[in-house]
Amino acid sequence: MGALTWISTPFDPGEPQMKMIEGMSPTDEVHPPVSEVQSDGSPWFSLAVFVCVGVTILRLAYLGWLCPYDLAQDEAHYWDWSRNLDWSYYSKGPLVAWLIALSDTVASPLIPLLGFNQEIRVRLFAPFFGGAFLLAIFVFTRQVMGNGRLALIVMVSALTLPPVAVAGLLMTIDAPYTCLWAWSMVLAHRVLVKGGPGYWLLLGLLVGIGILAKYTMVLFLPSLLLAMLADRNWRGKLLSQSPWMGLAVTGLCCTPILLWNISNDFVTFRHVGNLAGVDKPSSGIRWLGPLNFLGGQAALLLVFWLFAWLFAIISKPAWMEPDPGKRLAWWLSVPTFLIFLAFSLKTGGGEVNWPVTAYLAASPLVAGLFLGKTGGILPYFRQFVVPMLVFGGVVVGILHATPVIQPLISKALPVPDERNPFPIRKVDPSCRLMGWRDLASKVDEERRRNPDLVIAVHRWSSAGLLGFYCKGMPKVECLGAALGDRHSQYDLWPNPVSHPDRFLDKDFVVIDAPSDLLKGAFKEIGMPVVVTGMGPTDVPVARWNYIIARGYQGFDNQSLPPRGW
Repeated sequence: MGALTWISTPFDPGEPQMKMIEGMSPTDEVHPPVSEVQSDGSPWFSLAVFVCVGVTILRLAYLGWLCPYDLAQDEAHYWDWSRNLDWSYYSKGPLVAWLIALSDTVASPLIPLLGFNQEIRVRLFAPFFGGAFLLAIFVFTRQVMGNGRLALIVMVSALTLPPVAVAGLLMTIDAPYTCLWAWSMVLAHRVLVKGGPGYWLLLGLLVGIGILAKYTMVLFLPSLLLAMLADRNWRGKLLSQSPWMGLAVTGLCCTPILLWNISNDFVTFRHVGNLAGVDKPSSGIRWLGPLNFLGGQAALLLVFWLFAWLFAIISKPAWMEPDPGKRLAWWLSVPTFLIFLAFSLKTGGGEVNWPVTAYLAASPLVAGLFLGKTGGILPYFRQFVVPMLVFGGVVVGILHATPVIQPLISKALPVPDERNPFPIRKVDPSCRLMGWRDLASKVDEERRRNPDLVIAVHRWSSAGLLGFYCKGMPKVECLGAALGDRHSQYDLWPNPVSHPDRFLDKDFVVIDAPSDLLKGAFKEIGMPVVVTGMGPTDVPVARWNYIIARGYQGFDNQSLPPRGW
């Protein structure tokens, strides 16, 4: 009950007092002028910084000493990129590879010194981005709501959302991307609501760097433009030089991506077009796509928070909102969501994390629903807030405590058999981050018998993981071009399919490739050897096979199977 009271009390004596605006009734919700909002020297800001620093330190300690998870496939793939630094890459901009390369340089000496896990070489910066992201949520919420205590509650509540927890631990593109989007929201509020033309350049820089992390950062620009066009006070700013100077900075940041694509046949544009479904005019409309999309978003936000977001943005759209900060929050949230909802008609739903930034700017709007004021959300809905925060906290705790939880889960599941060898994978998605060390260990046994073995994989998503976990971190080749996997960065580097002369007569250990697809490319094909991957408490979680193929002769390029982008 005390927690509910704390959440629902709108302002405390330490906050700036609200003033009645002429023409508004006493029951209308108003906020103090932006100039009266507390400065960054306020106690609430200091407490927010303390929490963010504490969370960052705890995450670093967890990753360094306690984390049971192998690298995710994307993490390992970007790590492989970091060993071949470039201006851009097949599917993403270069930022994540640059960051991992720097992380590897900084963290490698710490591993023997402090006894850290090897994965810290890749993940070192993820907790820092996670901490900075949380602080941005606090600052933006306080900007919009004028209430430091409420902003702190929103920031702490974000820690109970699994996507926020994952982004603070795994070094995928979402770690820097969400952080840069969140701070771009802060700067957008600064330049539009409070003023400050010099901040346009910094905003342009953050958006540009964000695009280097993930291309969907570009959606921040039309969202901001719509917000400005919809407000008569902000439209005039489009006639000034400052926004366009900021946009020029953004364009300058994107130059490496453009130049790289010019020299690589614009493969990134084709890949992104394929993901969005725009290059498949004959594929028709996938009418169940929006339902799949909404189902994925509900799972991502634990159902309740998706409904809270929908309620917040539908109950008071931007054109009915008198408060400029809330109007900006609405425009920085809704367009991104609608764009991905529309594309789901072509993609069938898309990846669940694609629209994640759509919810960030709406955090203050959702928080406003639970204030004890006229126009707030119905008491029936409010009573679920604290239970959902507790539930989310438990889910996040389980994500961190797999060695304790996984054996308990496995006891309640059916006994594994040939038809269902890994029942735990259906209920525990973390299994995808386990077992790769076991596979690498078996591959290393074969390499000890034949040190000249070339390691090759069927799918691009496995190459980085074998490269990271095999002894000596060898280069792993991808045979996807010959085996029907989609295009990837490995097609742009010399590989056994495109440059067979470099590998003639060499022996390979090939992971997860069907034997019949290898016939003709080698003089001799061995029998598949099955490898079972185990979780941190010896629960079986995955299975692979590998084949020893001797005497590489090259694939027949005329008979290669079709591939997707």
